[in-house]
Amino acid sequence: MEVQNMSKNNNLYVWQHACETDPSATKKSTVDGHSQTSINAHWMIKKATELFGPIGKGWGFEIVEERTDGGHDQIDAEGNLIGQARWHTVLIALWYENREQKVYAYGHTAYVQYVRKGSYWRTDGEAPKKSLTDAIKKALSLLGIAADIYLGHFDDPYYIQAQQSRENVEQATDKAAAAKDEADKYEQKLTANIKTMTDALSLHEFELIYKALIREATIRDSKTAQKRIAIAYQTKKETFKNEQPKPD
Repeated sequence: MEVQNMSKNNNLYVWQHACETDPSATKKSTVDGHSQTSINAHWMIKKATELFGPIGKGWGFEIVEERTDGGHDQIDAEGNLIGQARWHTVLIALWYENREQKVYAYGHTAYVQYVRKGSYWRTDGEAPKKSLTDAIKKALSLLGIAADIYLGHFDDPYYIQAQQSRENVEQATDKAAAAKDEADKYEQKLTANIKTMTDALSLHEFELIYKALIREATIRDSKTAQKRIAIAYQTKKETFKNEQPKPD
């Protein structure tokens, strides 16, 4: 990543150089029935180091506050209070470029929890470390690092595919060959999908496929693909119009 010449007068320079996350640095998980995308903390730390310099010199953090808070009460079958869950919380001030330039962020981790399956209390001895990691990630995200995750872009499979393609090129030894390979794969996929769109038997199916194709082409910022899709769309739409029964 070339960042030496980036203008500090550009308020979005961090976003422009570090908002896109490598899919290999992410992991899908399910929390309370909801799908979430988590980001590798060291990937974010590496990005901060690329932008600002080594930690402790170009950026760093200070712990402002650390505490444990009471959570929910645990009641037994007879209605008796048998304990209370605890949460570990840390507040940090993350500085970058100079120690006066700071952002603040909290980190939280379940510290003491009641495990229903087995009916026992569990204490997480690594809760302070996890809370600190959580706070660092949140603070860096406020600067724009890995912002696409926090913006919800990783909920879109087309965005993930485009980012995976970009990462494949960036990590390749022969980037030109890798870029051509990725372009060829997308070209083959696009050709097949355009055929599926033009073969659609109903207007509803046709419109759904079109919207998906144009969304992916837009995410990939491929003007050529957008033009191909638009031409095929207009041609097929005229066919649907001509097939409609004419009024008496």
